[in-house]
Amino acid sequence: MIKYKRDKTAPLNLFFMLFVSRSVIAFTFSSAALESRYSFDLVYSTLAALAVTAVIALPAVLCVAKGKCVLDNKILGALYGLYFIFSGAINVSKFAVFASAELSQSAIIAVLAGLMILAGAYAASLGIEAISRFGSMVFVLTLISIVALIALGSGEFSYLNIFPITQNPVDSVAQNMLFSVCSTNEIVLYIALAPKINGKTVKPFYLSQIAAYFTAALLIAFTVGVLGDTASLSAYPLFEVAQLSKLGSGERLEVIYTSLWIFAAFLKVTLFIYCAGLSFTCKRPVVKISACAAGVLILSLIFLYTSAFDKNQQLVLYPAFAVFAFILPLFYLIFGKRVKNSENISHN
Repeated sequence: MIKYKRDKTAPLNLFFMLFVSRSVIAFTFSSAALESRYSFDLVYSTLAALAVTAVIALPAVLCVAKGKCVLDNKILGALYGLYFIFSGAINVSKFAVFASAELSQSAIIAVLAGLMILAGAYAASLGIEAISRFGSMVFVLTLISIVALIALGSGEFSYLNIFPITQNPVDSVAQNMLFSVCSTNEIVLYIALAPKINGKTVKPFYLSQIAAYFTAALLIAFTVGVLGDTASLSAYPLFEVAQLSKLGSGERLEVIYTSLWIFAAFLKVTLFIYCAGLSFTCKRPVVKISACAAGVLILSLIFLYTSAFDKNQQLVLYPAFAVFAFILPLFYLIFGKRVKNSENISHN
């Protein structure tokens, strides 16, 4: 029987947090990021990405299994902290653009970004126990929104819209798979969160990714079945499906769906800020969290109001993901030393 430990959470909560973190990508995914049409081919890319992700995650998983944590190295820990800040800023900027475009076109995206970061910083300062409790609630809300979306939108679904089941060339399918894999920052989050889990972490990690990827594949197939060829013309296809979902009275429910998805986006931003704080050695948690949140805000504003990153994001995102999700964990697995009593170490 696992005994309760302060400042730690249960393995099931790790599953909840990582599932939500991965699933939120599908909610605010823009078809503009694709190298092809938004068609049933994306299901193949998504399932292939799951297999690749499982392999890429092996060094990180083996490090955790052997009691090694990359963040124990001060230099590598600081680098991971910067990566968490960078990734958090990307997620904040993407959500701010989505919210501004689809929810309130009159909203100032800088204000949306700032409010989310401020709330995320406060949540992160409460620690892993509070975050995990919130994560379990968001997991339930996420499942409710997915089930309701499919149930209420099923009237618009047509199997004919799925055909032909292959429309894009093989290289486009491969590029979309690569994009999906390199969006899996849950591997890096897992590295930071594993020492905060009171129990085994490998099974909940892999199950969270399997469940999230299959959920994404289901949502893609459903979106294509509802929108057909027009999915490629929509900036946010899944959101358009939510707009088409109705109750018997004909009332549209996209506002309800979006409010639930905002919780998921908020949880992900909170995780990035929290994990960034774990990565630095400053002994004052409030100072670390505040500095990391400020870094996320500055970078997100740069991403929102300049075009340099948009033009070169693949040249930055793909190598960065490879380094922090695979290369550095592999390096530390081979050359890093296991810290004695590492299960009792607190990075906070």
